[in-house]
Amino acid sequence: MAGAVFSKSLDFSIQQKLIATAAELQPLAHVDNCPLCRQKLDDGAKALFNSFQNHLVSSLQFELSELQAKQKIEYAKKKRIEDFVEVHYSSYSGVLSADFLRGIYDLISLVKKSLQAPIIDHSSLSGYSRYADLNVYLQAVDLEYNNADSALSLAAKGLQVVNEEIARLSTEISSLSISEAAFSVRSRVEVICKEALAFVSVSNGFEDYNFASRLSALTAKKKEAHAALVLSSFIPFLDGEYRRLCGASLEQVGVRLANQGADAIVLPKIGDELIHRVLSEGELKVHALALFMCEASVAPHQVLVLDDPVTSFDYNYISNFCERLRDYARDNVLSQLIVLTHNWDFFANLQNVMNGSGLSNAFSVQVLEDCATVSEHVDKWEELCQQIDQYISPQVEISADEKSRLSALLRRLVERLTNAYVFNEQRHQYKIRTLQVSNFKDFMRIVPLLSSEADRLKDLYANLSPLEHDDVRNYYSTKSIYQFGAWYEEIKSIKSSVESRRG
Repeated sequence: MAGAVFSKSLDFSIQQKLIATAAELQPLAHVDNCPLCRQKLDDGAKALFNSFQNHLVSSLQFELSELQAKQKIEYAKKKRIEDFVEVHYSSYSGVLSADFLRGIYDLISLVKKSLQAPIIDHSSLSGYSRYADLNVYLQAVDLEYNNADSALSLAAKGLQVVNEEIARLSTEISSLSISEAAFSVRSRVEVICKEALAFVSVSNGFEDYNFASRLSALTAKKKEAHAALVLSSFIPFLDGEYRRLCGASLEQVGVRLANQGADAIVLPKIGDELIHRVLSEGELKVHALALFMCEASVAPHQVLVLDDPVTSFDYNYISNFCERLRDYARDNVLSQLIVLTHNWDFFANLQNVMNGSGLSNAFSVQVLEDCATVSEHVDKWEELCQQIDQYISPQVEISADEKSRLSALLRRLVERLTNAYVFNEQRHQYKIRTLQVSNFKDFMRIVPLLSSEADRLKDLYANLSPLEHDDVRNYYSTKSIYQFGAWYEEIKSIKSSVESRRG
């Protein structure tokens, strides 16, 4: 009947309360009709309804519910006791007595043991009931805790009082220390005060003195001294550089150093005119290099870079400058000297001067293209042949760029042939971009070239040298590696013939 009347999702206890409340308002025993379908009830049906009502409105269900709730509480207590983890009570021996700790340990062990009994008998129930005795121990622990808390509170108050007293004493000690320090220097302070009073009268005499004019005069004298020092120390060095570069002194060239303005700026002049208004471009280059080398000699640098320094120089000046660079390199072994040039005469002259002074081991010549090092410049016959053999010996076609580099090596081999074996190490510039191919018939000096040899060298040099209007890519790509090999053998053959005719 309960399942038919109420929803199955409702709790039975809620149904119980609802029916009990309804029974109080309208007892089911005095109803002759069915409360559900309103049909007439016979005596058996009335008895059934009365029994169901008595079952629903009885207090047995409430008592069972209360017992179940108590059972859950007891089970929770039992679980808590079973899960209780015993601690090392010995660590509290400094606070609680050994008997107290032993008693609480035995009591907890007894309660836990009673719960683990396989059969609940009078002995296990008696042991479990002893858990109530724990209250006595808990009260004792609370008492000890309260006593300790009171002691800590009292100690804290005492500590605060002690800290306040320490702070007060520290303030008094600081004041006394300041007084002691001041008293220790009292005599010196008195002396300073007396000297200050005595200085007051003297200082009044300086108040109207014009220090600004004195400072200006001292500054002017300092500038004059600085200019004189610069001129006296710098002129001998500059004069020496002039003599080494052009063979004439400052006086002979007409250059003098003179002050300019109030800031002691020293400028070179010829008469009353600045040198750039009087000297030629080549003479200005001499002056600039003289100043440059003078500064480099007085204060040596780790790295010295010169970019085409001999522009507008004549041949004599170039030779003098090559000798000056040689002397600088020899006197400043810790300085690195970097010289960039497009001038073949200057390069050949500088290389000859360096090698002739025993500096060849410290002299490196690099070929640069697009601000990057392409290779090291070599001009000895054996070294050139080694590089050429790397291209020709494999007898395998190479790229146009490689053919361009091979042509340059072969041209240098022709130049080496004439320099070393025809002119006996006399250097000559054969061709630059703006000149026609040189006529080798005009260069018959130490070991004369045969007319056929001179013509062939001229032809070979022309074949290896594209003109300005030639497309370099097509110029080299149309020549095979076998053609380069044939030209190479011809150059070596002419060299052998020249060597055979040397006296």
